[in-house]
Amino acid sequence: MQYSHEVHKMTCVAKGCNHGPAPIPEEGKWIKSTEIKDINGLTHGCGCCAPQQGTCKLTLNVKNGVIEEALVETIGCSGMTHSAAMASEILPGKTILEALNTDLVCDAINVAMRELFLQIVYGRTQSAFPMQVCPLAQVWKTWAKVLHPWLAHAIPQKLKALVTSTLPKVTSRSWHLTKTTKSLVTNT
Repeated sequence: MQYSHEVHKMTCVAKGCNHGPAPIPEEGKWIKSTEIKDINGLTHGCGCCAPQQGTCKLTLNVKNGVIEEALVETIGCSGMTHSAAMASEILPGKTILEALNTDLVCDAINVAMRELFLQIVYGRTQSAFPMQVCPLAQVWKTWAKVLHPWLAHAIPQKLKALVTSTLPKVTSRSWHLTKTTKSLVTNT
């Protein structure tokens, strides 16, 4: 087939069906993820159970597709506390895909895991654009340093004693260490 002189000078800009994945933002870089190990990010989200008797806030720190840290916070029925403890030990060390396909017992935790999976693989994490990501322990320390002085000025004296007496409980959470991963369980 013969083409005009103008068509011969044109440059093809489309790659057809072989264009590869769209880049997603991960920790200050645009990554074309083709494998689980390409996934990185720190994110958090919530899920609730079908009878809406409880909710879970789940925070995950993912590096090279593997969950390094998991923070599981629950409020609601009594079974959630046990489920949160189990989930915090199950999640670290698993790839993000393994975690999605693991039954985390509590429906609210499973829903939160599903929502976080979507955020992470689509590049919608809280760490999508920052260059450096703090581990969860550093986030808690920073939060305590920033919030404690604010509480001292913003809350009347009667409430100040109550809040400052509970603040060490927030900053002195217990870490469950496994091989090289960390997890944290809280029940609010």
